[in-house]
Amino acid sequence: MKVILNSSSQDDLQQTLSLSRSLRPYAFFFAGLHPSVPDQEVERLVEWMRTHEGEVDGIGEVGLDRRFPTQERWYRFRRQLELAEETGRPVAVHSRGMVDEVLRCLPSYRLRSVLLHWFAGTASQLAKCMEMGCYVSFGPAATYSKKLRSLMTLTNRDRLLLETDSPVSYGACFEGRPSSPLLIPSVYFCAAEALKVDQLELEELVLVNASKFLGRPLEVR
Repeated sequence: MKVILNSSSQDDLQQTLSLSRSLRPYAFFFAGLHPSVPDQEVERLVEWMRTHEGEVDGIGEVGLDRRFPTQERWYRFRRQLELAEETGRPVAVHSRGMVDEVLRCLPSYRLRSVLLHWFAGTASQLAKCMEMGCYVSFGPAATYSKKLRSLMTLTNRDRLLLETDSPVSYGACFEGRPSSPLLIPSVYFCAAEALKVDQLELEELVLVNASKFLGRPLEVR
């Protein structure tokens, strides 16, 4: 199993980095300020990156959220895209309710690779993501959401990733329990069924896609 550990605030940057160090080579560290977290000075993240860049695999989880539409968060998102451009790192993007706005921002930057995680937009927004070469990912909610399974089938196979987005809690068959990476087999089973492919074939496909997104070969040990 390979895990991407995203930071969400200034407070957990060092803790998340330390955890990723203990889990190498199975964990990758993404540094970023989540749009739901208030009062975060993005320039402090930029300064922190200057001394830790060698250990940072990507920028994330960054983005926009319709629940927090402040100008400060817009600026923070754009500044972190600049940071991804400057460092050549892949970006994990949060786009809840603001997929159009995110897609309008992205072309202004020369980004190595972009993932719109937990994609839940429309079919036309997904088509735009595919046109722009973005990756999209689906998680445990796809096991009980017809909309998400439908979007999954419309995703270009070479742009598909799967995730758990832990420690989010999921309903339906998961009964509100907190998620963990242990749920990933359920996501693979659901996706293989929706895409009508063998699960081992799907695992190999996602491994290749993840390698391309991260910009490094991933090995199964």
